[in-house]
Amino acid sequence: MTNREEKTGVILLTMEDSEDTIECLASLEKIGRAGVEIILVGNGSGDECIARIRRRFPDINIIHSAENLGFSGGCNLGIRAAVEELDCTYILLLNNDTVVEPDMLDEMTDTLNSAPDIAAVGAKVHFYDRPDVINHVGGVMDPVTGTGTHEGIFEKDAGQYEAIRECDYITGAALFTSAEILEKVGLLDPAYFIYFEDTDWCARARAKGMRVVVNPRAKVRHKISRTMGSLLTLYVDARNRGLYIWKNYPENFDRFVESYARDMVRLLKKFEKEKAYSKILAVVMGLDDFCRGNFGKGRIDEARRIDPRFEPALRTHARLRRLVMLARRAPLSLEKRIRRMVRQGKEHWPARAAGDAPELRLATRGKERVAITT
Repeated sequence: MTNREEKTGVILLTMEDSEDTIECLASLEKIGRAGVEIILVGNGSGDECIARIRRRFPDINIIHSAENLGFSGGCNLGIRAAVEELDCTYILLLNNDTVVEPDMLDEMTDTLNSAPDIAAVGAKVHFYDRPDVINHVGGVMDPVTGTGTHEGIFEKDAGQYEAIRECDYITGAALFTSAEILEKVGLLDPAYFIYFEDTDWCARARAKGMRVVVNPRAKVRHKISRTMGSLLTLYVDARNRGLYIWKNYPENFDRFVESYARDMVRLLKKFEKEKAYSKILAVVMGLDDFCRGNFGKGRIDEARRIDPRFEPALRTHARLRRLVMLARRAPLSLEKRIRRMVRQGKEHWPARAAGDAPELRLATRGKERVAITT
């Protein structure tokens, strides 16, 4: 059995969603296990949001970040604090819009320690408002298209997923690992900012010969994408999917470009038929930023501000109209154009567009201090 004396750092991010965070923290209180350090990263959140949480939970550790660092950057900040300042052996990345079962942490810890080649443990995730319906019991990634599929999604939970199972990735909504493993694999890559950073981390761990598993006895309910709108999701998916392939499966990049171009045309045709011009704009922004290597925060804020009622003006968005026209009238020509854009764009990316993910060095704990308030 696991040594319960070792400390676990639970990393939560919050922006302005204090109600979700308070409900999540209340569920963590029921774990009833010693050695749990909760680190809340105020990821560009206002003072009042943090004050509301602090009044309800005066003993948690809080890190203030003046700017939104994204899921990857915010989690990295929390991980460094947990390991370097609080001397945590284990790390749980947990979305703040989740509710956990009291024995979740024990189940994850025991599973991680059950075999030396396990890099991370995920939970069985149910939809918050449909607690008998599965959202995630691990995921499968296509190494050519860069598309991921949550196993078990939308299935009614009838006990069909009860055995510990290996998978390609586990969602960052509930990802359990250790400081020692993070030292080997590295931290989350901030180039993604949000989305694909968890699948990328799992791919890097598997490339080192380790396994990623889900323990279905560890249970979480998730409210699903409280901080992400559909337009932002379209932008990030169009931008980050190819980065994931380039970093982890570079030998498949040319085949990826073929499928990616077809997907972009299909989406443009679909949204043009629906007259969903705001969605077209989000997709095209993601495509452009991918071709330019504009990763990290990129145009995240601009994508967040897209008006769902957006309609392109004749002059200011003439290029957008041309792309839509090509998607409708000459899809093969548009596919060729997108393939050319992506291949030419990749040549102008900086060397290793994403850079190497930040390292965590256990030997330096305490030397680069992270400001924590308690």
